[in-house]
Amino acid sequence: MYKAKKRVFTVHQVEDQGLSYHGRFSGSVIGTTRNGPSGTQKTDSLEVEASLNLPALGVIILPPPFATSTPYNNRPTIKGELAVSLPKSSPQIRCRGIRLILRGWARYDYGGDRGVEEDVFYEQVIQLCGPTTLRSGNTRFDFDIPIPRTFANGDGVHASPLVLSSLFAQIIGLHPSPTAHLSDDGSPITPRLDLRHLGNTVSISHPPRYDEDDDLTSRELDETITIRRPVMIFYNPNPLGSINTLEDRCPVFVDGLGLVELACSARIFTVAGPVTTRLHIPSANSRTCIFAARFCVLEKNKFTSPRDGSIHESPDKIVSFVTIGEVPSMRISHPNPDSTPTLWKGKDVGGTDVGSYTVEKRSRFPRSCQTRASTLPGVETPSEVKHWILYQVFYSVYGEDVDGKPVPGYGELRKLQSRSATIFPECCILPQLTQLPRYDQDILWPEKYTPIPNEACPSCGRRPSELLCTSCPSMSIPHIKHDEKDGLGIECSTCSGRSLAPDGGPDETQWHCACLDWDKEMTGEQALTQDGYDDDDDDENNGRHPRDVGDERLAGKLQAEWGAIRRKHAT
Repeated sequence: MYKAKKRVFTVHQVEDQGLSYHGRFSGSVIGTTRNGPSGTQKTDSLEVEASLNLPALGVIILPPPFATSTPYNNRPTIKGELAVSLPKSSPQIRCRGIRLILRGWARYDYGGDRGVEEDVFYEQVIQLCGPTTLRSGNTRFDFDIPIPRTFANGDGVHASPLVLSSLFAQIIGLHPSPTAHLSDDGSPITPRLDLRHLGNTVSISHPPRYDEDDDLTSRELDETITIRRPVMIFYNPNPLGSINTLEDRCPVFVDGLGLVELACSARIFTVAGPVTTRLHIPSANSRTCIFAARFCVLEKNKFTSPRDGSIHESPDKIVSFVTIGEVPSMRISHPNPDSTPTLWKGKDVGGTDVGSYTVEKRSRFPRSCQTRASTLPGVETPSEVKHWILYQVFYSVYGEDVDGKPVPGYGELRKLQSRSATIFPECCILPQLTQLPRYDQDILWPEKYTPIPNEACPSCGRRPSELLCTSCPSMSIPHIKHDEKDGLGIECSTCSGRSLAPDGGPDETQWHCACLDWDKEMTGEQALTQDGYDDDDDDENNGRHPRDVGDERLAGKLQAEWGAIRRKHAT
């Protein structure tokens, strides 16, 4: 369960700067010529290029917090590198240190006078190095940041609540700007610099790697350079690390319909993924009319303010993903079966249907812009999301109201509604990511590709291990780092020609979401768009609901049996 921490501070002063994870910075430096007779100093401007490089564009998929299986014995970490580039002709630059700051922050619209608040609920400061010298060319700092197994999962699609993580890198100069650092209490708004904690925090895992020889001059960096990289933490509910499947059955018993079997199944169960729905009624009453069946996702969101610990629950959100038939207008309490479309109409109400009724329909779950992924038990996050699959059947029994009492003419419209709790995985938990061989640090080349020896290039002196991309999935054909093509690094026609695959990557505006991959795979009926049905709309537009029908007699026994089966399967 998430508990608000006392050390909380607003974050908009830093987040609104529009800091990039890759860019050029023109910073002033105070120069000292090392071989000069008098060590004269001068102030000058120098262009510094820096980049934060993370595998998979900063997306990290973690196992459930309770997972103890072999693949997840190690503590999760964020691995990457900070690359700093100086022009070839530039002198050496000395800085007071380099550090990383990992932050988790949340935004929530409380409404009213309180409005929108943004708070940091997690912060970790990592010393990358103390006072150091940046040389001309490229300098790379490798890092490996351990994170808790219960780290808050990200949700950057919805405006409120919004939970995100950011990784900051700071190259600290002599006179840092007030908004480019953190103080003792973690506040980004205190206008002073304190480096006392640099030295007793997490240290760099590898020394910096230089691509050029030492220069003869040295200057001090005057200002602090700050860059930011978004980090998205996702959880795979499957403790074994493979894909998730869904086999959800909801048997109920009601008057007029008898036994009703509702089911949802998915071979690959994710947000926005494909789903097969099924409605089966073995023996309906001959005086019954079945109008429609609807399958929905019910979402509940509870947000705990990191600032004061207050709990705020958002209104229940219902999004339908399959509608079979046509739901009668809520304005008509006793729909006429002769003028209202029906799925099944018994003989006693002028129909020809007898016996059982079965229908299946294949569609897809709502996209990530419509529903969130579920929060796994044990995850410490301000925003807790729970889901249920909601089953609805609309029907009437001729000559009866919803309580079974006699009424003249057509029966009153009833709504059978039942729900089943479930955990929705992120849309990115796909076989392409979960069913891959795990490679060691030394690349195991597929047999159909020609191995590339890790030998230094005769032109630029760099090795393939320094050039190969680590942002793409490990099963990708080896290719040059994408950042190398953006100018970060030395152009070399010899080793750059070793790219074995197209250098295109995912659209950065959609880097956090795999819903578009499902869009490409699903066509025709499978690509039906959700109607966005919200259960509250019926009250607002029509003033009434068909009265819900509760489970009775056999329902309790059936539900208990299915619950026992689920618990046995879960263990």
